[in-house]
Amino acid sequence: MKLTKHFTVDSHDVDFNGVARASSLIRFMQEAASAHLNACGTSNEALRASGRAFLLSRFSVSFYESVSVYEELEVQTWATESRGFSFGRCYRILRSGTIVAEATSVWALVDIATRRPTRVSDFETDLEPEDMLALDVPPRVICPQGDLMHLRGEHTVTYRELDANVHMNNTYYSDMLCDTLNMQGKRICRMSINFLNEAKHRDALNIYCAEQRDDIFFKTVRPDGKVNIEAQLMLCQI
Repeated sequence: MKLTKHFTVDSHDVDFNGVARASSLIRFMQEAASAHLNACGTSNEALRASGRAFLLSRFSVSFYESVSVYEELEVQTWATESRGFSFGRCYRILRSGTIVAEATSVWALVDIATRRPTRVSDFETDLEPEDMLALDVPPRVICPQGDLMHLRGEHTVTYRELDANVHMNNTYYSDMLCDTLNMQGKRICRMSINFLNEAKHRDALNIYCAEQRDDIFFKTVRPDGKVNIEAQLMLCQI
């Protein structure tokens, strides 16, 4: 069963190029997903009250067209067939019936205190799985090895970026990566992120980068030396 939610792009959702930031569109997708869970009787708030939370493991998105301020969007989301400890979810954004973005994601449902994951078979929900989208984005990020990744910058996790789990919300990562790039006249057209270890409040992340042909690879590292995320993205002209 798909859920559809409507959004209007406002002035806070666009960048200096006048197009919606990737983070804004991803936020719309995740708001729709939260509404879907709630409609199926399993809200994020209820899960947190029971000591559990969904944590994002992988996210891949293709942005086919740019989106401008005040445009009306229809955001669809649905659960996909899940197995083991991995819960799948897809998203689609339409403007006047035309698909402008699609995304796939894989989540883990974990015990907040012990960090132990929950098997899909042990999670009771009314979510009815549908087919997973096939995107032109690699499902897993494989960063260049050795000295090919160079330090590009540093980012300290701030209060405004925290979610209810008190770590950096996944919707802010694309903004952090774009902070290190020249985005004049450009937008993200595709992106894939592996989320490996959470970034906590005031963590200073080192951002490493490598560019190979049209792809830009990123790796962020926490102060304890653990890799936070690995990402691969492509920019295109607006």
